[in-house]
Amino acid sequence: MDRGEIWRIAMEQSALELGCAAEDFLREENAVVPLGLGPGSRSYYEQPIGCTLVSYGNNIVAGTEEGCRRAVEEYLSRYEFYHCFETPNLHWLDGRLRAVGQRVCFMAEYYLPDLEKLRPLGHAKIDLSVRWVTKQPDGLYLQSRYGTLRLSPVGSAIVRVSFLRGGQPDGTVHPAIAVDRTDKFWMYKDTGKLVELTTDELLLQVDKATGAVRYLALTEEEDSAGRAKPRLLLAERPRECRQLETAADRKQRTWLYLDWARDERLYGFGMKGQPSVSLRGGARYISQQGGDGLPFFLSDRGYGILAATEHPAFVCDIPAYGSYLYTENHRQMDFYFIAGKRQETILKAYAYLCGTL
Repeated sequence: MDRGEIWRIAMEQSALELGCAAEDFLREENAVVPLGLGPGSRSYYEQPIGCTLVSYGNNIVAGTEEGCRRAVEEYLSRYEFYHCFETPNLHWLDGRLRAVGQRVCFMAEYYLPDLEKLRPLGHAKIDLSVRWVTKQPDGLYLQSRYGTLRLSPVGSAIVRVSFLRGGQPDGTVHPAIAVDRTDKFWMYKDTGKLVELTTDELLLQVDKATGAVRYLALTEEEDSAGRAKPRLLLAERPRECRQLETAADRKQRTWLYLDWARDERLYGFGMKGQPSVSLRGGARYISQQGGDGLPFFLSDRGYGILAATEHPAFVCDIPAYGSYLYTENHRQMDFYFIAGKRQETILKAYAYLCGTL
């Protein structure tokens, strides 16, 4: 798949949702068509919709109901297409639409991944084998030749995971994170092959030979020794599970390589804040438009991951490139693993971390 094919697929999807032809987005002049949500439209689109304006950088294609058509046509003739998504111009359109019982509402900007970003940077051998382990007030530190991994339990079902290449992770939290605490009720043990961190609800196992982490939920079932049986939620890739590089453009980039289960479902968030965008089998940005919330995705296996960065982040799940979480413009890898039996519980934990609960 090349860049041209990605653009073609995106324009065909938009054409389905406007009732136009994909070629309309390549015309030099604007186009106004009767709005018609076709089969295959995104699930969170619901009628009634008065009008929708879409641009791929050449013009604007507007799908409108008949009552809005005149106002939209006048609007597109009044301003250059690249100024039609800006205020105060949008205020003019809003005023005209009020007369027919409509208002300007959602506005979203979508980014098509750069294929160069999908291919992880080449690198020398990454040695993540654990050389020493120490418990400190802010978490468990695991040192390797490549860098330092810190596991900081925030609560019994939330663990902050930080990694810095060639140094110690920064202890300060991201400005958008409202919770700055380390839970006191956790313990760890070194079994020789594994380092295990345990809370009341979670068991994190770090393979000392590879540095890869397995995230398990403690269930109510007990084994023969009377200990809670763990259930695997997520596993990092056994070989070279994390990578931090400074690219030629001087941007810091991070890759967290993950082994998702074959039948596992991952979801990003749509325009209404609901987990409705599938992340399997492709590459999608999970960054929130306009900085409204931190990047976050949800799994049907009972966990979510919140990336502590305001910069671009996406999830890739393409065999040719690998399965990973990518972030950029950040000095360290920094994310929160959130477990929960119900989706509602995970979303409340996300809101708790962001100070919106």
